[in-house]
Amino acid sequence: MRLRSGTILAARDDNPRPSRRRKVDIIASLLRTFPITREQLTADISQLPLKEKVIRKGINRKSKTEELRAKRLKAYRRLRKAARNQRSPFISLPPEIRNMIYGYVVGNQVFKLDYKCKGTRALNIARISPLKFELSLLFTCRFIEKELDGFIFKKNSFRFHHHVAVYKFINLVPDSNLARIETLNLDITLFSKRNMEKWLRLMNTAVLEKFTGLKYVEVRARAYPRARIDEWMDEMERLEEVGKERNMDWKIVS
Repeated sequence: MRLRSGTILAARDDNPRPSRRRKVDIIASLLRTFPITREQLTADISQLPLKEKVIRKGINRKSKTEELRAKRLKAYRRLRKAARNQRSPFISLPPEIRNMIYGYVVGNQVFKLDYKCKGTRALNIARISPLKFELSLLFTCRFIEKELDGFIFKKNSFRFHHHVAVYKFINLVPDSNLARIETLNLDITLFSKRNMEKWLRLMNTAVLEKFTGLKYVEVRARAYPRARIDEWMDEMERLEEVGKERNMDWKIVS
């Protein structure tokens, strides 16, 4: 075959362009991937065409299958973890012995919560004394965490030197844990009538209403001048009557 001058031959392509029928197949596959619009997905299935009904049912069936598979996997992991915990020598001990161990580890301590005013430079209002025990036992597993829930509040004593620290503690700790506290120590310094009224208001309202599980309350009061101690003792006698009604052992050390 002769070619005229200036004629350029195009190289033959090994991958020819897809035919019209091939294009139709590709478009059909894309339509199967994205069959219906968002509005059609949320619409009532009875209003959809037959083909879209089948696709809609397939999507719902797939989502329900994945959800069921996730629930089964979660239940299996939970059962496997529970079985592994049951094989633990510590968890296999009787509950009474475990409670004794908990008492040695996180019990029989005195938490001193103090308040110090340093003017405008004060950053931390409530300062807690350094803990003498480690709380890593709480993060061992959920079983031990559940057993120790509230154990720290129930088996330890809390000491306050300032009424602001008591209010801060009440606002930070949930009511369920406040109700578990059984021992409370108050070191009070009375230097004015206004200061004494704040303490009495605190003990009449916050302490009696929030610390509902109290069994022992120790109040150490120092009054300046000493003439105010009589007025304080009169008010404490009234609180002592309230404590007896709630089976609370009030101990006043002047």
